[in-house]
Amino acid sequence: MSQRKIGLVGMWDTVAFDEVAGITFKDKDCIQIMKDYMASGSFARGKEEKAASASMVFVGNINQSVDVLLKTSHLFEPFPEAMAYDSAFFDRMHYYLPGWEVPKMRPEFITDSFGFITDYLAEYLRDMRKTTFGDVVDKFFKLGNNLNQRDVIAVRKTVSGLVKLLYPHGEYTKEDIKEILRYALVGRRRVKEQLKKIWGMEFYDVHFSYIDNETMEEEFISVPEQGSGSLIPEGTSKA
Repeated sequence: MSQRKIGLVGMWDTVAFDEVAGITFKDKDCIQIMKDYMASGSFARGKEEKAASASMVFVGNINQSVDVLLKTSHLFEPFPEAMAYDSAFFDRMHYYLPGWEVPKMRPEFITDSFGFITDYLAEYLRDMRKTTFGDVVDKFFKLGNNLNQRDVIAVRKTVSGLVKLLYPHGEYTKEDIKEILRYALVGRRRVKEQLKKIWGMEFYDVHFSYIDNETMEEEFISVPEQGSGSLIPEGTSKA
């Protein structure tokens, strides 16, 4: 920061922080700058406003069972103290991907068929960033009233990214988009559930839903670890 130059977010498409529990910042303004960037894609560098497009990814480990953690704390617990009770920081996250749902690598996952070499695939993914599929939701569904603007942006971003990966040719069915939309809603609701658990009724709108444009039926989405989607304990923030 002292050099007043744009850093990694201006050089790469994604900046990932591994082992979030060990994140430290020498400059006390770093977290605020990061929040500004995560919200708007820009940040102050000296007297100038800098813009970048890199995504932010935070990777960490949960050192106890999910059931125990949900009863005693929250899923953001591994983050360092400087971040752990900053609601604005976590509210800027579009998706919480639960590692416990991702299968461990096994030999049968490795193909003996043809595939893309890494640099080719990376260049393709980079080029696809110019395209957005965030509006494909509107062809078939409408998002429920409990989603605020940040929720809508987060869900649309996730939908767009998954369509690029699964249907880059733009050919998909209503059921395809429904599956992706539900996945996007679950990931964003997981973020909001943790915010509600820490800060209480400030984040009470966790009942995410979508409405079918044809039947006008509304379906609500819950997260698997919350069982039936019942309300979790109200705010326990230290702040």
